Amino acid sequence: MGVAVGERRAHERAADEWIRTAKASLRPGCPISIVNISRGGALVEGTQPMRPGTRVLLQIVIPSNAFGLSAVVVRCDVRALSVEEGVIYRGALRFDERRDWTHEVSSSGS
Repeated sequence: MGVAVGERRAHERAADEWIRTAKASLRPGCPISIVNISRGGALVEGTQPMRPGTRVLLQIVIPSNAFGLSAVVVRCDVRALSVEEGVIYRGALRFDERRDWTHEVSSSGS
């Protein structure tokens, strides 16, 4: 019972402030919020269910830049029930390419 659990994440999560202010959507325009993000994937929340195995395009807009990351939905669960928004879903996305999108954010002056 006293066995330590190692880190299972393949990529470090971004801790940048831009995540809080970024506008994000899954194409074709379903708004979502980014819970956390890394070079390999993202954890997102929204009001639309995300079917596992579905290919999506995560579109991220910050004040000085916009970019898209193609991904596959790995899992999706009901996160919460809200009087105002209804069902809130939380989905995990795995990016198709592990490119350094953080360069796109930092080169934009943000």
